[in-house]
Amino acid sequence: MLGSSIQLNGNSYQVIGIMPSEFPFPKGDEVHRLMTMPDKTDLWLPLAVRPEETQRMVNHNYAAIARLKPGIAVHTAESELNQILRHLKGIPKDFKIEARLTPLRTDMVARVRQGLIVLMAAIGAVLLIRRLVGDATAQCSGG
Repeated sequence: MLGSSIQLNGNSYQVIGIMPSEFPFPKGDEVHRLMTMPDKTDLWLPLAVRPEETQRMVNHNYAAIARLKPGIAVHTAESELNQILRHLKGIPKDFKIEARLTPLRTDMVARVRQGLIVLMAAIGAVLLIRRLVGDATAQCSGG
C-alpha cells in the first residue's frame, strides 16, 4: 500500500505513510484552541490551494501538527519551513506568507501556565514552611 496511488473524488493521491490504528492522535479540541479534530480520522490529505484562490488570499490561518526529528531545534525547523513557503508555486511574490512553530506542550499549557506557576510556588511555600516548622519543633523538643 505504501507508495501506491489511490483515487479519491476523482483525484489521485500517493500513499506516503500509514499510521497504526492505535496511534494516539488528539481528538476534538484537545490539540489547539483554534483547531477542532474529528473524533475519528480515517485519512489525511495534503492541503491543496487552487490557483484562483491565491489571487484573493487575504488572511488565512492553518494549524498543523508535526513531529520534529530528534535534535532539530524549533527555530531551525521554522526557518527551513519559511524558506520552503517563500518558494511555493502560485503564491504572488508580494504576498507575505510565514509559519510560526510552537511546541505542542507549550501551546497546550498556554492558557493555564500562569496558574500552574502560582500553584507550584504555593506548594513549594507550603513544603518550605512545613520543613521549617518541623525543624523548629525538633529543636524545641531537644531532638
